[in-house]
Amino acid sequence: MKVRIKKLILCIASLFCFEWAVFAETVVNNMLKAYGNGNYTEARRLAEKVPGKPKAQLVKALCIVFDPVKQDMDRGLIALKTLYQDEDLPIQVWSQAALTYGRIAQLVQFREEFYGNLASEINTDEIFQKIINKLPTSCEACTALLFSLTGKFHSSDPRNINDAFIRLENFCRDFKGKSQYLVPVHLFAEQKYITAGKDYSSAVRHLEMAYKAGIANPRNAEIILYRIGRIYDQKLKKREKATAYYNEFLKKYPGSSCVFVVRRFLEAPKAQTKEITNGQKK
Repeated sequence: MKVRIKKLILCIASLFCFEWAVFAETVVNNMLKAYGNGNYTEARRLAEKVPGKPKAQLVKALCIVFDPVKQDMDRGLIALKTLYQDEDLPIQVWSQAALTYGRIAQLVQFREEFYGNLASEINTDEIFQKIINKLPTSCEACTALLFSLTGKFHSSDPRNINDAFIRLENFCRDFKGKSQYLVPVHLFAEQKYITAGKDYSSAVRHLEMAYKAGIANPRNAEIILYRIGRIYDQKLKKREKATAYYNEFLKKYPGSSCVFVVRRFLEAPKAQTKEITNGQKK
C-alpha cells in the first residue's frame, strides 16, 4: 500500500511539474510578445507570475529602463548589473543583459549633463570586452565591439580614433564566427572611414566584404551594391571596378531607381567613341 501511495504521489508531482512548465512557458512567450509590442505594463505583470525565470528577470529589468512612464534609470542599472554579474544565467539571457547594461551605462555617460555621475563608475569597455571574450564567434560580440568603438570615435583625440580603427581591423581579421555577423561591423567601418578620414579605399573594401558576406534585406543589398560602384566611379576613379559592379547591379536590380545613373555611366565611353569617330570622318 505504501509503495502504491508513494508512486501516486510521484505521479501527481510529475504531472504538476509538467503542467507548471507548460504554464510558465506560455507566460514567458506572452511576456516577450508584450514587451516586443511595447506593452511594458503587461510585460511586467506577466514577469511577476514567473519571477524565477531568467527571461522574466531580464524583462523586468528592461521595463525599468525603457518604460517611458515608469522609467527609473538608477534602479534599472542596478537590476541589469545584478544579471550581468550572475554567471549562472543562460548564456543568451546573460549576453542580452550584459549588452543592455553596457549600452545604457554608456548612453548615460554621454548625457552627463542630464544624468550627472549616475554611471560614472561603470567601466563599459570592460563589459563589452567580457562579452567578446565570452562569446567570441557570436553576433553579440560584434554588437559589443560596435558599442565599444562608438565611445572611441566620440573622442576628440586622434590617437583614440586611430586605436579604434586598428581594433576594428584586428577584430574583422581574427573573427571566426559567421561572416554575416560582421556585416554591421563592415557598414560601421565604411561610415567611419569616410567621416573620420575620407579614406574611400578602406571604406569600399568594407562595403565589398559586407556585400560578399550576404545582406539579408534585399533593399539594403541593392543600396550597398550601388554604393560600391558609385565610390569606385566618383571617388576612386577606377572605371574598370565601377563597370564590373554597375553591370552586376543592372543584372540584379533592373527595376531600381538608380538604373538611369548606372546606364549613363556605362554608356559614356560609347558616346565618347562615337564623337571621336565622327570627328575623324569629318
